[in-house]
Amino acid sequence: MYKLAALCYTDTKLTNICYHKWVSAHFFYCNIALITKKLPGVILLGKVQDLENLIMRELEQHNIELVALEYRKENREQMLRIFIDCEAGVDLDLCTQVTRMIKPLVDEGDFYYDHLEVSSPGLDRPLKNDKDFLRFQGYMVKIKMLKEYDGANKITGVLSGVNDKYILVKVDENILDLPRESLSTVRLHPDY
Repeated sequence: MYKLAALCYTDTKLTNICYHKWVSAHFFYCNIALITKKLPGVILLGKVQDLENLIMRELEQHNIELVALEYRKENREQMLRIFIDCEAGVDLDLCTQVTRMIKPLVDEGDFYYDHLEVSSPGLDRPLKNDKDFLRFQGYMVKIKMLKEYDGANKITGVLSGVNDKYILVKVDENILDLPRESLSTVRLHPDY
């Protein structure tokens, strides 16, 4: 079991510190109440991509990997989630440090958000690029394929290899060549 440590901020005041033994990732949660009357505007995909690249460059200077960035509405609130990883692991102190590093970048880009979260990707982290596929070769993965794929839509097996066109997954005693353009999501599948 993993322990979760969470600091919850509301209106920049510390409101709650809690520990839960059942959670598999550390995270830092920040509820930002915008004092100025900003209205949520239309954020273009290109602007989000620019922000992702800006954050990635900043984190790389500190040997921290940007795993994913999510910018979406949840329960009528705008969420900005940053998932990070580091060789030494992700803990509450690192999440806090990263939040302080990226908040000025986000605010400078004039992104509207109600909640900013920085967390580890968890035990079932997504695998997105060659670096991820090579790093986690030999690990159990769970794959969702696009509807167009002629075969099973959900596949669980051991990641065996990767090349430009396919990822190789061992299922039972068979090696499947899964076309990369048909992949929807690939995640680590930890053995709980």
